[in-house]
Amino acid sequence: MHGNFPVHALFKNPLKMRQFKIEIINSEKSFYTKEEILHHLKEVEEANIQKLESKDVIVNRDEYTVEYKGVKRRLPRKVTELISYFICNEGKSITRDKILNDIWGSDVIVGDRTVDVHVRLIRKNLFDKCITTVKGVGYKW
Repeated sequence: MHGNFPVHALFKNPLKMRQFKIEIINSEKSFYTKEEILHHLKEVEEANIQKLESKDVIVNRDEYTVEYKGVKRRLPRKVTELISYFICNEGKSITRDKILNDIWGSDVIVGDRTVDVHVRLIRKNLFDKCITTVKGVGYKW
């Protein structure tokens, strides 16, 4: 997959880490063990991805705050995670099922409309223009 390439060199752009993590987990071969890479990813995520920026939105994952056009608000953890997830997948159409699985996990029982409720909350209270609905698919940042 990535050959003898040092893993830390992949993290110049921290937004690519989630996709890299998925590739490593699904890969049959790797220069590093999956455990080593996942451990390294966790360290890098904790060190580097505390603030994300996109479309006048700044997310501080340490404080669970979101700043939009100069107004800073403290938000529930899942809302902050969802906004961060959208920013990390900017420009991509994401299905509700994928969002549910990636944000809430497969071992948590939540309703079918959980994503819709959270997106509505984000739109109503924060930034209506940032999240668009992709008919028949899901959402896009």
